[in-house]
Amino acid sequence: RFPEAEAELRRAQALDPSNGAIAGMLGELYYYQRRYDTCIQQAEHILQFDSANIAFAWDLKAKALLMEGRISEARSAAQKDATLSPDNIGSQLILAWLDSNRDSIRFAPVFRQMVKARSTRYSSPYVLAVWYALQSDKEDAFRQLEIAYDQRITDLVSLKWDPAFDSIRGDPRYRDLLVRMGLSD
Repeated sequence: RFPEAEAELRRAQALDPSNGAIAGMLGELYYYQRRYDTCIQQAEHILQFDSANIAFAWDLKAKALLMEGRISEARSAAQKDATLSPDNIGSQLILAWLDSNRDSIRFAPVFRQMVKARSTRYSSPYVLAVWYALQSDKEDAFRQLEIAYDQRITDLVSLKWDPAFDSIRGDPRYRDLLVRMGLSD
């Protein structure tokens, strides 16, 4: 119920305009709606008013810019996020994706090498599933989604809307996972 959520969040933002958490929720809402310019505006709002969530803002902005195809700006935002959060594999993957010229064939070995190199450190199975899905690697995407489900990863509630999963929405395993999570229509 995106319109209702937006209305409530807008009211909350009017009451507390410097609250970065509200801007973050709005930004994610716009990202899921594929309203990337508005998402970027909310990321800018966080950067202006909420120094505690700057890394989140750069991450959100990098993803939205990437989806819009604004490559140099996405690279800059991802680099800022990577500097602030060196353990965040998400920004590193965006940079690797851009370095491969958004070519799945060139990106796949780099991606697998990055995942293997991090085998002793935690990497969110949801984030890994995003990148497998973006490469149309359904098997590994669902393997990571099942791990995320078993671990009760909070981000998994975004599965229904996250644009990264558009390539797997037609697979029966996607619907099954939504049903198990109680998110099916």
